[in-house]
Amino acid sequence: MGEKYILAIAIDKYSSKSFPSLHNAKNDAKRLINILTAKYGFKLIREPLFDARATRRSILEALNELMSFLTKDDSLIIYHAGHGTIHPKTGKGYWIPNEAAYTVGDWILHSEIVDYLEGCDAKHLCLITDSCFSGSLFSQTRGIDDIKNHYARFI
Repeated sequence: MGEKYILAIAIDKYSSKSFPSLHNAKNDAKRLINILTAKYGFKLIREPLFDARATRRSILEALNELMSFLTKDDSLIIYHAGHGTIHPKTGKGYWIPNEAAYTVGDWILHSEIVDYLEGCDAKHLCLITDSCFSGSLFSQTRGIDDIKNHYARFI
């Protein structure tokens, strides 16, 4: 049996005035970390990326780091709480890092996150994201027609 890890990202206070402060992102992350480490033996991959530490660069570096050491026996939970948005023309979703202004070049495209997750060798991977438009992370499999077609194979 492998190791159990958690990567926590939570932003209450944004550096840029483009996004208002949130009130419970860090508290929720801290509670989850406490439960997972105390009761279920999870280990923090690194110090949580809270507020000013949750930059675009540090988030992407943390996701990249996962690919270098996770094994096929490990389990991983990634927890993200913060602002999210969606591009009005493309329908693509984004996480908003701490320093982001209201410009798409500062944001983290959901497909970037998925690319990193696909590179992880973890046996079990759970992504928990508490942000607006988080459902667009996996929008290709969220439609009712997709669900009907999936279950039709078993009938």
